[in-house]
Amino acid sequence: MAGYKGVGIVFVRAQARAAGCEGAVLAALSPAASETWRQATASGWYPIEHATEMFTRAAPLLFPGSASPLRELGRATCTSHDRSALVELHEYPDCPERFRECVCGWIAGAVEVCGGTNARVLKEDGSPFVWRVTWR
Repeated sequence: MAGYKGVGIVFVRAQARAAGCEGAVLAALSPAASETWRQATASGWYPIEHATEMFTRAAPLLFPGSASPLRELGRATCTSHDRSALVELHEYPDCPERFRECVCGWIAGAVEVCGGTNARVLKEDGSPFVWRVTWR
């Protein structure tokens, strides 16, 4: 089970609280993911499966009407980081498909935070570790 840094969970939890939908997110989570949601700290490491479940449940509530709520959530989570010119993803051997969708949004948001425009992120078929990213 791959580890996921808690900063994203803490950010999404804060967004859900601010939007008034934390109760609905918690009600939709498995008991294990619900416990992780309640206990997560920004510096902790948590099962990626829990983060995926949380993001999958929270995204439609935070971005109602969006055709791509996981991408929108990924884009929003990147704003919690400082500007940078380097993005690295290491050792995610079992990266769930729904988590990869959220990562697409995060990458697009990171490009924008770093000054890029018109970011387009595509998942490469056949590899859970490859994304094709273009921007201006």
